[in-house]
Amino acid sequence: MGDRVGVLIFTPFVLSWLYAEPRFNTSAKLALLGATLYSLLLAALVFDVLQVKWPLDYGISALVPFLVAILFRYGQRLIFTVQVAVLSLAVIATCSGSGPFVAATTWESLIQLQSFTAAISIILFLVAILNLEKSSNEAYLEKRTKELEELYRKDALTGLWNRYRIEEFLHLELERLKRDHMQFGVFFIDIDDFKIINDTHGHLEGDRILCELSELILHNVREIDVAGRRGGEEFIIISSNTNQNNIRVIANKLLSEVRKNDFGLPEKVTISIGGTIGQHDDTELSIINKADQALYESKYCGKNTASFEFTKPR
Repeated sequence: MGDRVGVLIFTPFVLSWLYAEPRFNTSAKLALLGATLYSLLLAALVFDVLQVKWPLDYGISALVPFLVAILFRYGQRLIFTVQVAVLSLAVIATCSGSGPFVAATTWESLIQLQSFTAAISIILFLVAILNLEKSSNEAYLEKRTKELEELYRKDALTGLWNRYRIEEFLHLELERLKRDHMQFGVFFIDIDDFKIINDTHGHLEGDRILCELSELILHNVREIDVAGRRGGEEFIIISSNTNQNNIRVIANKLLSEVRKNDFGLPEKVTISIGGTIGQHDDTELSIINKADQALYESKYCGKNTASFEFTKPR
């Protein structure tokens, strides 16, 4: 019986420390230390190892709900460390002739101690199960929340970042420009005569062209660049840590790749591009206006080309 009780106490403790526990951060370590010390203090009072005067003993006992809350909040390591600490002290105190389980015979004393050990272990096992279920639910909710955030910030058709998320990236780049003097570029991309494609071949074909162009854009920009869909047939690229020469190279590469690509339509699909560079006195609105003006120039010059606006905001 004693061996089985020992296994019951130490096996969960050893296993909880052998396997990595997620979120075992600094706060969890401090909680483990505090809960273990408090549990030892409480057990020392119960088993007459430590004697304090009234009302201090009642004050210490009044903190038990906080211990339960900590056990429920944090992981298996904390729960089973507290279990080992309390039950080890109980065994040592009883064998030393101290505490509530000291009986007329050693046999009676051990039976009471084992019953106490089993009861405490069952209670803590239940707490551990509830804690594990809570952690699993939290992990599932966190995963689902991230998935929903991705859906909220991604364009449903193309999978590119949507307009809301692009505005966040643009704000971050402007902050970085003012803080670290790191230039960035902005491209507006518009599919030429997209309304004719929709009217001639239908909206399903139009959607396919949008998705195929999105893939082409992603494969022809750098990993540090951000691509998104502003709406309709208009796309935007935010190019980090760049200059005027680089954005010309990127724009011409995109034009060339689109011209070479077979979109599966009788007519060629082309794009127009407007590009600009962020200036220190730019705002989100001013840089969007500059890129938009450059795109208008590309459309005015016959489409299927790239134009750039490098002047300071008015």
